[in-house]
Amino acid sequence: MQTRRSLLRLTCYFLLAAGAASGVIPAQAQLFKKPSALSREKGAFYIEDATDREVRVKTLTEAPVYSNLRGERRLGIIPAGRTVSIVAVSETALRVRGRAVHDNVVGWIARSAASPLDPKFMEQLRAATERRKAVDELIAKKQIAVGMTPEEVEAALGPPSERNSRVDAEGRRDTLEYVTYRTVSRQVIQYDQYGQPYYAFVPQKVETGRRSVDFVNGIVAGYTESERLRGRGNGRFVPPPIILDGGW
Repeated sequence: MQTRRSLLRLTCYFLLAAGAASGVIPAQAQLFKKPSALSREKGAFYIEDATDREVRVKTLTEAPVYSNLRGERRLGIIPAGRTVSIVAVSETALRVRGRAVHDNVVGWIARSAASPLDPKFMEQLRAATERRKAVDELIAKKQIAVGMTPEEVEAALGPPSERNSRVDAEGRRDTLEYVTYRTVSRQVIQYDQYGQPYYAFVPQKVETGRRSVDFVNGIVAGYTESERLRGRGNGRFVPPPIILDGGW
């Protein structure tokens, strides 16, 4: 058991180190939040899945704005040289928010009508979107994985029973402890007002599982589970949070 746990932690630390080399940031800088009610187009990557920061580009030519990727219903025209905020990116178009000739608009313009995006930015956006999808699936199943943040773990499992923290020369280490219970009926002998014994059933909480989640610098580095909880996410990995830092 100890060997398996050590191997798991060694693998976790390797993944964290590899992630740091590819642009990851500590969990504190990228909090988990539920997706907005924004309507979504299939095949597009949405900025909110990757960052809270605003991503802007400048239009190079007059850019007609459409309500969807199919080019239906023109909403207006954004003049050349105007700065707009990117909402989403597809292979051929950008969903932007900005000022058109007559009013503010949110819609799709051709990517060729705006300043080009750094290929590194697109790689990071794809990776961040894939990670967000994987994390959302885990949360929906109430599962956790190495590489998640504390906010994501709590979104999956709820508030912990106990929190512990330690800061040393190697950084910050946190542990969230989860204990699950079920209520059972226990038969006991009680006495009525005349001193006569009788059997009664009283509710009693019984521990059904225990899970300990370990974090290194805000990222899940490993976790242990009691036998009853095995299989609910055991051995799962997701990349640590990714920061978009290419070309903007």
